Amino acid sequence: MSEPSSRDLHPERGARFVFVRTSAEPLRYRLEVHGADGGSHAGLLEWDHAGSVKLDVEPPLPAAAAEEAAKLARVLRRTAQGRLHRWRG
Repeated sequence: MSEPSSRDLHPERGARFVFVRTSAEPLRYRLEVHGADGGSHAGLLEWDHAGSVKLDVEPPLPAAAAEEAAKLARVLRRTAQGRLHRWRG
């Protein structure tokens, strides 16, 4: 079995989202987004006091990727799982 290369981490279309919980109280995640263009984005995902998602990602996510991250954040808020990894086209 061979080791994956960085090319294997970038999808051919869409993006790969990786969330890793960094804090349970308040609930907070480190987020990495790897796009089909070869670019990567990294930052934090958390919720404000009203329950709205806050993304602090550099470089800023394209609108479609930010929308998908917000959708996946609903799962994280409900389950508080330690890690979530999703490929989205």
